[in-house]
Amino acid sequence: MIEETIYQALKSLAEGNVYLSVAPLGAVPPYLIYSVPTKRRADVLTGQSESYLSIQIDAYDLTLMSVTYLIEEALRHLKYLAPTDISEFSVYESETNLHRRTAEFRVIQ
Repeated sequence: MIEETIYQALKSLAEGNVYLSVAPLGAVPPYLIYSVPTKRRADVLTGQSESYLSIQIDAYDLTLMSVTYLIEEALRHLKYLAPTDISEFSVYESETNLHRRTAEFRVIQ
């Protein structure tokens, strides 16, 4: 299962605060949230072949520099998945007073 593979690769980051889909209420930064929002399977004459996955990783912390570093480290830890079409963006979430940096990419499995 790709979610477990991602967790194993990222669990040493963000002081071990790595969560699937949503952080628990009261989570203390820094933390990472990862998800696999879409999975598309390719059809071939003999059935289904590889899967195309979209993966999203969100880093949350008190500074923009920290979340940028966390995303860079997360991508480095996931490099063996051969991510493609990587896009990143940052926002400041005023409700939580945290910076967030998101990386979205695709992998073929």
